[in-house]
Amino acid sequence: MSAPEDIPAREVIRSLAAYDSIKVWSWLTTIFGDMARAPGDELSGAVLGMLTEAVGIRPQAMRVAIHRLRKDGWIVARREGRGSHYCLTEPALAETIAASARIYAARAARPDRWHLLVTDPAVPVADDDALAISDHCAIAAGAPVPRGAEVLAFDLSAGQIPNWAIRAAVPDDRAEMFHRLSDALRPVGVLAASGADLPVLTRTTLRLLALHHWRRAVLRCPPLVEALAGDAWIGGVCRRQAADIFERFPRVPAAEMMQAADRTV
Repeated sequence: MSAPEDIPAREVIRSLAAYDSIKVWSWLTTIFGDMARAPGDELSGAVLGMLTEAVGIRPQAMRVAIHRLRKDGWIVARREGRGSHYCLTEPALAETIAASARIYAARAARPDRWHLLVTDPAVPVADDDALAISDHCAIAAGAPVPRGAEVLAFDLSAGQIPNWAIRAAVPDDRAEMFHRLSDALRPVGVLAASGADLPVLTRTTLRLLALHHWRRAVLRCPPLVEALAGDAWIGGVCRRQAADIFERFPRVPAAEMMQAADRTV
């Protein structure tokens, strides 16, 4: 029988699993990226089965997703007895490590130096490394670089960028995405802060669900948006919520997860 404090955890898991449609291959990517993030780290099929079933994913769907990830060169497998063990390929591991700093950092990286770009009013700003604040003005990080004779560039410090320009550069749909996520993460944060003695599978599932939705949201948002909007922006609020959850529900070694194989969320 579940401990009383585990009942709200079950409800939070159900709510967060239903918050946004979870693609099975993406869920597995989150698991590997958090629990097998060093060379040689492996996860057994049993551990993957527990963590997928915990969010309502059926074994057959997991097997199909594993096959897809192997075919795509994201994971490799080896047999051990009657079971299989999986690890990230070198390219997948490199990509995972490259994204880790942005995903797990408690604060977004922010440049000390910015610059303003101004083009001919008849020529819209088109630059992937800049945030448009009007049809012919944009803000970019760092020192100005040559962009052609038709573009003027002016040095700025962060303190010289007015709030209206920040609001113009940060799309409303980005803010709405993070507002929804903040609401979804709040019950996980409350549960994490309560100090409840939760089973290892429950803690790990909560951590991974928070990580999964946060990872997808933050990687959809250009880094420059976070850098410009600042800590008080809703994206910064979500970042602190996620970082607090990761700290209170620390990463669990796969070997410990194996010991929880006979327990349910």
